[in-house]
Amino acid sequence: MPKSKEKIEYELGDFMFVEWVDAETIGDSTWMDIEEAKERAKERPPHMRTVGFLLHVGKDFITLTDSLGSNETGHLTKIPLLMIKRKQKYRVEA
Repeated sequence: MPKSKEKIEYELGDFMFVEWVDAETIGDSTWMDIEEAKERAKERPPHMRTVGFLLHVGKDFITLTDSLGSNETGHLTKIPLLMIKRKQKYRVEA
């Protein structure tokens, strides 16, 4: 499986499976108890899996969409390359 830093040939519309580690913010607009904060700080960040159609490969991130039409797309998901643990592309013929 290619590492996230390796150069891979991508094409618009490639169907991608991406495993990545997400950044996380914990808390809301109120103060957090220091002991709770210490415990929550030890938790691992969320491990995410995303599938979608490739729209863009940038220098430091990729962009996927959940729906791809001839002139429109669905929601966009941008994933920084340094957060990617594994990715696989699939060719989907229309």
